[in-house]
Amino acid sequence: MADGDTWLTRQEAAQRAHVSEATIGREVRARRLRAARVGGRRALRLKPEWVDGWLEATCTPIEDQGPRSSSPHTPAGAHRPRVLPSNGAAA
Repeated sequence: MADGDTWLTRQEAAQRAHVSEATIGREVRARRLRAARVGGRRALRLKPEWVDGWLEATCTPIEDQGPRSSSPHTPAGAHRPRVLPSNGAAA
């Protein structure tokens, strides 16, 4: 059976996305994740491609900015020098 013919439960969708069932419910309520309601209020069915599309839509973009640094003003691996008071004692 192809993915398009399969319906996932809330639990199966959570396992597929590696998130909690509460996250699936929250995203459906916020209308960021598409789902069909069946039976009672909590019974959801989701298509695998809906879950995959939601994951792709929530991915953070990767920008090629060279090596990562801890601060935009400090190059990677560099440390800020310690500034000492004029009397020579450590701050």
